[in-house]
Amino acid sequence: VRRVASVVVVAACHSGPPTPDGAIVASNVGPQQMVTDGTYLYWTDFRSGILKTPLDARDAQPMSVVSSTIAMQPQALAIDATSIYWSNAGDQFANNGSIMKVDLAGGTPTTLLGNTFGPPPNWMAIDATHLYFTTESGVWSIPKSGGLLRELASNETEAEEIVVAGSHLYWTDIALHAIRS
Repeated sequence: VRRVASVVVVAACHSGPPTPDGAIVASNVGPQQMVTDGTYLYWTDFRSGILKTPLDARDAQPMSVVSSTIAMQPQALAIDATSIYWSNAGDQFANNGSIMKVDLAGGTPTTLLGNTFGPPPNWMAIDATHLYFTTESGVWSIPKSGGLLRELASNETEAEEIVVAGSHLYWTDIALHAIRS
């Protein structure tokens, strides 16, 4: 991802650094996070919702996966073989953020967690059964089918990126300049 003037360019490359002539999408509205299923590149966009384009596309028009009327200021993003998951920032003063999912083939989105309890998730990761996410102050999990929210770590200073590796969970704490587990 490169910033050229005020336009964000998402570029594809098979080897070496990205080049502007390999641009997949050019946007001035601000892609946030990206994931891939090996066929498509998906990304959150505050103004447009969740978009996708084929990985091998060049200068393709992005396709809408979830419109901005449903994905209200989408932020964190994760994907598995059947679904795409995202967090909606919503209105911070109304405390109406959420975590949702939709089948990759389309359909009606499902709310996994509504009216989030504070700042929306920063990053997400998934394994076979759970969705994990960080907020500014903690690390959480929820079953991928919905259900009981579980706090895994509290009193974090600024939990950010999160990954699952086997039976281990790792996240960054940018205030502490640390990777935690």
